Amino acid sequence: MGCTTLDLREKDVINVCDGQKLGRVAELEIDIDCGKVTALIVAPEGLCSLFSTKHHVRVPWDDIKKMGKDTILVELPAQLTDSDGMCGVKNDCRKEKKRHLF
Repeated sequence: MGCTTLDLREKDVINVCDGQKLGRVAELEIDIDCGKVTALIVAPEGLCSLFSTKHHVRVPWDDIKKMGKDTILVELPAQLTDSDGMCGVKNDCRKEKKRHLF
């Protein structure tokens, strides 16, 4: 199944760690040396996102868990993690990754 950048821009990006809607895909980050997409740049919805990239979130390609018809599910540590720093799930053995904000 193929997917264009226009298709990606129309999908909601949801963080499975806390259920938060992060926004929609604004840009792709591409490693030009190997020709692979390395990350999605997600912009929050709203008027502020049109004028500033300050609140955009970089989602590494490896953190994308599932792409559906209408949504992209990603696994990013929740802003308020539990004391283990584990994405809010006790059995999750994944180490916390820092969220890159622009």
